[in-house]
Amino acid sequence: MGEFSGFHDSVLKEFSYITGDYISSEGHMCLSESGSKQIKIIFESDWAKPIEMILLAPKFIQLVPPAENYLANLFDASVFIKDCMVYFYDSYMESIPSQYNGSYFSAMGMRWRHYCV
Repeated sequence: MGEFSGFHDSVLKEFSYITGDYISSEGHMCLSESGSKQIKIIFESDWAKPIEMILLAPKFIQLVPPAENYLANLFDASVFIKDCMVYFYDSYMESIPSQYNGSYFSAMGMRWRHYCV
């Protein structure tokens, strides 16, 4: 949170979900290796270098895109770690809410790095 100024005045630039599942050359559906499923998110900000966040083994995804002709901007964000899970919310929270109408994700792990454009 400190490296990215708490997501203050940032935008969600890209979002992708990677399953790792595939169709074999014989035409069979194949399950990916354990831990292959990921969410990749790229954020940019006026306050910090762009970052790439990888959520490992995602358990829940709720993406609420902005209306057409509106920015996908965040004023702040929250990250919690509880019971071996990582939770990301697109707004500031004091604690994990029981319900939330914005974008949020939960996963078994998270990595991040500064993103080179």
